[in-house]
Amino acid sequence: MENFEIINLNIIKLILVSIYNFTAKVKKLTNLHDCIKKLQEINFNSPQIANHEYYKGSFSPIYMSRNRVRSWEEVSFTIQASGRHSPLHPSTSPMIKKATDKFVFTEKNVRRLTVRECARIQTFPDNFVFKYQNINDGYKMVGNAVPVLLAYKIASELKKTLKVEKTPKIRKLKELTIQPRLNDTYEINPIC
Repeated sequence: MENFEIINLNIIKLILVSIYNFTAKVKKLTNLHDCIKKLQEINFNSPQIANHEYYKGSFSPIYMSRNRVRSWEEVSFTIQASGRHSPLHPSTSPMIKKATDKFVFTEKNVRRLTVRECARIQTFPDNFVFKYQNINDGYKMVGNAVPVLLAYKIASELKKTLKVEKTPKIRKLKELTIQPRLNDTYEINPIC
């Protein structure tokens, strides 16, 4: 059991080092203009691009407790896994604070980001199609996803780190294999 604890700690260390190396290399944050501005030219629900539709339901009281409008030059708010909590489009008019934890819209024409705009912020390519019946499920898929580019960069750093740092404990991990027995239990077999 002690060997597994050491192995798990080493894997966690490698992941943390990889994340640190990745974040240290990030130089520029991408703003909303760079991510989604060109989608303005495409009609909603157009066959040109999938998932370019937005949720039109009510806003939750928690959502209305803060100003949720970002300008084109800012980075997006976190992409939530719900249409009700989806960030507002930068073209939306500013919100006004009415009381503590209570904001209101200055105009009635309020638009959330589309599922495709949220997917672009999460670095999904435009040819990646989200299949859903209910639009809220589309927001849920995008909001629960790890951003594609982040996953790629972390995996790349992990790959480099695992090749470079071959400690005896990592070699020991490679020597251990798990062999199935006939009675469906598993044991560590250091020979195979």
